[in-house]
Amino acid sequence: VEHKAGGKKSVPIVRTGRTGLVVTFPDGTVVADMPAKTVFAETIKRIGTMKVRRLGLTLCKVPLVSNTLDKKYSNAQEPVGGGFYVMTHSNTKQKAQILEKISDQLHLGLKVEIV
Repeated sequence: VEHKAGGKKSVPIVRTGRTGLVVTFPDGTVVADMPAKTVFAETIKRIGTMKVRRLGLTLCKVPLVSNTLDKKYSNAQEPVGGGFYVMTHSNTKQKAQILEKISDQLHLGLKVEIV
C-alpha cells in the first residue's frame, strides 16, 4: 500500500537558465557582467536615485527606490548609497521592462537587453 504525505500531488518546478541584463547608455557606458539584480540597481544608481524615486514607481507595493527597508522584502532591497535601496524582487524580464519604462519617462535612450 502506497502512502502519500499531505495528500497533495506535487507539481515539479521547471526553471529556465539564469538570464542577465546588459544596459547601454547613449554615451557608450555599459552596465553588465553582474547578476541581473545588481545591473538593475547599478543602472538606477547611475541614472540618479532621486530622479527615479520622483517617478513614484512601486514593485510589490514597495517604492522602487526607498530610504527604508521593508519588513517583508528587505532581503530584496539592494543598497545603492546615500541611504537608498532599490527593490529588486522581480524576474529579469520585469527588471528590463522597468528600466525601459524609466528610460522612456526620463527620455534617456537606454538600450536594455536580456542575455
